[in-house]
Amino acid sequence: MPRQQLDGRLRSGPSPIHTASRDEDLEVERGPAASSNRSGSDARETQHVSATEQAAVLRSASPGQELGILSSSSLPNLSCSPRDASCVSISTIADPRKDPSLSRQVREYMSQLVASGMRAERAAHIIQQWSGGGGVERVDLARLRRHFMTATLLPTLQQRLPSALSDVALTSACFWSLGLLPTADQSLLHPALRGALVAVNLLLLVHFASCSLRTTGRVVRIGNAAVSFSQQAELVLLALQALSKGHGTVLAAAQGTPLAAVLAADESDVDLDAVMAASDAAIAHAKAAAAGGGSSAAAPPAPPSAAATAAAAASPPPSALSSLDSFLVLSAAAAGSADATGAGGRPTSASGRFDAVTELGLSAEEAAAAAVAYSRYGDSSRGGRIGDYELRRLLQEAGFPSLSPTELSLVLLLHDPDKKSWLSFRDWATWWAGAAAAVATPATAAKDGRQ
Repeated sequence: MPRQQLDGRLRSGPSPIHTASRDEDLEVERGPAASSNRSGSDARETQHVSATEQAAVLRSASPGQELGILSSSSLPNLSCSPRDASCVSISTIADPRKDPSLSRQVREYMSQLVASGMRAERAAHIIQQWSGGGGVERVDLARLRRHFMTATLLPTLQQRLPSALSDVALTSACFWSLGLLPTADQSLLHPALRGALVAVNLLLLVHFASCSLRTTGRVVRIGNAAVSFSQQAELVLLALQALSKGHGTVLAAAQGTPLAAVLAADESDVDLDAVMAASDAAIAHAKAAAAGGGSSAAAPPAPPSAAATAAAAASPPPSALSSLDSFLVLSAAAAGSADATGAGGRPTSASGRFDAVTELGLSAEEAAAAAVAYSRYGDSSRGGRIGDYELRRLLQEAGFPSLSPTELSLVLLLHDPDKKSWLSFRDWATWWAGAAAAVATPATAAKDGRQ
């Protein structure tokens, strides 16, 4: 299929993903736009299909399962055949994400899939099944479109077409009987009875005609939405690929904040890969600095004298457990701070008492090392808090490429569950405990951050 034709189909108008039940989608009338900040061009692109019909597009044969991809144990193999040289895949077409509006639509699909319960592990499993284990580049887009079409349109036809046909048949019967009644012999039907039957037939004709028109119209519009959505299969595949890399955690963290609108904007140039890489690089460097005593960036020490060597041999090695900084941080966390409130005076992760050993399962040494790192990188004038400035300083120390202000805020937001714009020791220790055991070097982290 020519690249120009594929690009034209991608711009034919995206169809949003929704998670309501099929019956609810079909019974609710056309409603207002779901978002007040939707652009005028986007509204014009989708005005021919109502939000309720578009909401039914991602339904599988079983109610409540979007295309069966959320919980289905068997997924079709949609991979390109080795003998098919004309197979159309993501690698053979222009990247849709280079178009800002299509890039925004990919993020919309990601947000809606995350809201419906899609996890990184499930997204990776779906891609593996669809591609036959060959990765997202091996998925045949033509077969994926057909799969989307059959998985959405056929269940709708099976459920609604019989009702539409029965309504049409009853409408025809009422119209036929209404034409026969005036010509009936007066000896068979009393005029009063015939008038009553005519009135009843008129009421039934109006009822069944309205039902048939409404049901048939919905089937047609849902069919159009299914066709429109099947043409956007590339965008859904790209959304699943991004979710399999863990980008869903970024979108979930941004929900309810101004950053959500920034991510949804057409002109957004946020690199989610860089956000995830920066998060890994920051905590990896903090752990490496804690393991190395924080001397990685310092000048090499001078050779110790014999007296210093003997004194060091006689004294125990330095430990985070004996650090005054770690003692103060752990003590403050154990006591809690009622003054550490968020927006509207709500309590935050720093308000209650916290013990990293009992709540996170860290050893005493690990908790002390996390406390030392928190004290080292935190702002001492604000009780050791780690905000945007402190996080940027940590990334600079790690040698990570510079992030935009939005990307830096997203890194912080990943580990700030109550969205207070700074990390308490509870947040930091949770990040510390959940980080990967392997510590990446600053050069490797910087290289991976922009790939």
